[in-house]
Amino acid sequence: FELETFLPFQLEELLIDFSMAEGKSGPLSDVVAIAVKKEFVARRLSLFPTERIDPNVLDIDSLVLGNALAITNDTEDQIVAVLDLGHKKSGLAIFRNGQPLAMRTFLGGGKAVTDLLRVDLDLTFQQAEQVKHKYSTIRAAADPVKDKQQEKISRCITTALEPMVLEVHRTLHNFETSSQYGKIDRLYICGGTSLIRGIDSY
Repeated sequence: FELETFLPFQLEELLIDFSMAEGKSGPLSDVVAIAVKKEFVARRLSLFPTERIDPNVLDIDSLVLGNALAITNDTEDQIVAVLDLGHKKSGLAIFRNGQPLAMRTFLGGGKAVTDLLRVDLDLTFQQAEQVKHKYSTIRAAADPVKDKQQEKISRCITTALEPMVLEVHRTLHNFETSSQYGKIDRLYICGGTSLIRGIDSY
């Protein structure tokens, strides 16, 4: 298979690995490919010698979450999506029986919320982080908000996360309409940003 047209970097800059979807192979097969910049991996690996750790396996967080889900939950033969809402980036991975079917990484997460709260509420970064952790709630459109400050915080959250959420919806829709697997049975949300109240309905 060829990746050049899908990647914004030169191949010599990258470490690339792949997995056949559900372990299948043949002349026409679904492939999940992973590419990461060599310098990114080198920075991470440089941290281990000082801690006397010699890693045997290098994996990515989305795959680890999928493996853990397959072990700890009854999801056999189900199409399961895992959305990991992080600080600067978020990841979406779709699995069946622990095998990856599709993966995407999106820019955006909790830091975008903090940055917008900092600007709109005229706070320091630390103060904005505290507000996010203590008061972050996404209000439904039909849910009246009497507290104007809470309404402003909710609006900041939805505005900051909207680009990433739209990409997640688009990715899920594309998978369900264009893949052989059809509808996704379950969606799990994890990561620090998932602690924002009401984000599951958003």
